[in-house]
Amino acid sequence: MDEFLKLYDSAGWTPPSARQVAWALAGRDASFVLRAAGEAIAMAGLLSDHAMHAFLTELVVAPSWRHRCVGGCLLRYVERYAASSLQEGWKICADLRSSKDAEGFYGRHGYTAMPTATDGPGMERMLTR
Repeated sequence: MDEFLKLYDSAGWTPPSARQVAWALAGRDASFVLRAAGEAIAMAGLLSDHAMHAFLTELVVAPSWRHRCVGGCLLRYVERYAASSLQEGWKICADLRSSKDAEGFYGRHGYTAMPTATDGPGMERMLTR
């Protein structure tokens, strides 16, 4: 939990409460953490139906580890994990939300910004209780 909050904060994002983070982490299909000398330097999460859709969440690399291939290696690992449960010949759509400064990174790794000529933009609505 502390590692998540520290990396989340290093991305410049305002973290939710610790309780909300605990629930979010528990609800993921998988969480990934890269460490160097025992310290968390990168993380990512995955929500998936294991057949058609995989949503990558919070891919964050600590500032001192950026531009050192850490993010690309973690992204490829998460993608391989998401595809590992597929039946032969199946495809899975990997979706994510990118910060503005990371669009080039994701583009270099094969992701397409939305909208495209055939697909509309992603849509969102924040819900609260």
